[in-house]
Amino acid sequence: MIALDFRLFSNADYDELKSVATETHRRIRALNRKERLHTTLESNYRFYVCEEGPVLCDSIINQCDRAKYLRLSAKTILVNAGRLEGIDALKPNIDDENFNVLAKQVRSAIENGTPEIGLDRLHTFAKKYIRIMYERHFDKSPDRSATAKRLLGELVNDLREQGAVQSKMASEILKSSARVLEQFNHVRNNQSLAHDNPELISRDEAYFIYQSVAASIRFLESLE
Repeated sequence: MIALDFRLFSNADYDELKSVATETHRRIRALNRKERLHTTLESNYRFYVCEEGPVLCDSIINQCDRAKYLRLSAKTILVNAGRLEGIDALKPNIDDENFNVLAKQVRSAIENGTPEIGLDRLHTFAKKYIRIMYERHFDKSPDRSATAKRLLGELVNDLREQGAVQSKMASEILKSSARVLEQFNHVRNNQSLAHDNPELISRDEAYFIYQSVAASIRFLESLE
């Protein structure tokens, strides 16, 4: 079951689970070498633990290895299809535990081949990323009611005036990204798991949204 649902945990989780199973197997072997118990109930309990425990532990270890292999195979397919392009750009621009968890969940959804279930988190990630960059650039906290479109628009205008963004085309692409983020609200509210929506956005469209947002964030990161 673990191998069949290989996206259930991360590779680190599978390594930890495998380590626990290995240590449990070792303790069972040590238990089996102890002196016999005098009561029948305890003796029977130990017998079945020592008889069935190692089999279960070996099965868990094997399933963890298979799950990691299937995860790698699935990731290789996504890489070859260009699905993971730009994923490295989806990382926090500030040291914040919650932001790190959010970014990890966003990347995990992409790597697991289920981008549609992480779009609500991508929306939150993009808004937070832009707010932090705005605050760092202008040295002030933006209005909490300000939209990502407005913040990114102001940011692009100032970067253009400073010469950090030199071409009009690049600035227009960023402004277009700001307008796209405005439309992202509709996708989040009506086609993601942010709410109890009857249908999610298609997987191909979800990947397209991921890559478009990642491209803009990667460029903003280079400007910082």
